Amino acid sequence: MASASAVADGFVTLLGAASCLGSGNTLVDSVSKDSYKVLETSASAACVVGWTNFSSEPSRGTREQRWNFQLRLFIRDLGNPQQTLQRSFSVPQLVISTLHSDITVQGTAVEIQSIAATNTPGDLLEVGGQYWLHVPITCLVLTTLGD
Repeated sequence: MASASAVADGFVTLLGAASCLGSGNTLVDSVSKDSYKVLETSASAACVVGWTNFSSEPSRGTREQRWNFQLRLFIRDLGNPQQTLQRSFSVPQLVISTLHSDITVQGTAVEIQSIAATNTPGDLLEVGGQYWLHVPITCLVLTTLGD
């Protein structure tokens, strides 16, 4: 199976393709691997993919690895609090639905074993003069070591 970097690239490709879901409505318009530069160019929402921890379980003859990938979702406040709150539900749901549609992350993993998200409405971050709602999404991903 693929390396953690390849899985992260798979997340970027998968979520990048999701930006065209829904009749021309771009909810996630920028996806990057460990680069926050996407916040400078995004008009509505952005996602930065990284990983937080890793474990390997070489038991029962298999050499499995489990990675916790952090999808740092940022939803831009466009000046309408009700719209930002509504998007705090719709954008993460789009991301989660997209992850459910391809649990092998573009063939780079055995499967996504779990998805968890945290949202604290009202907590906005200021980045580059813009306000962003941060919604971290954690995915536990199973991969295997190569032979």
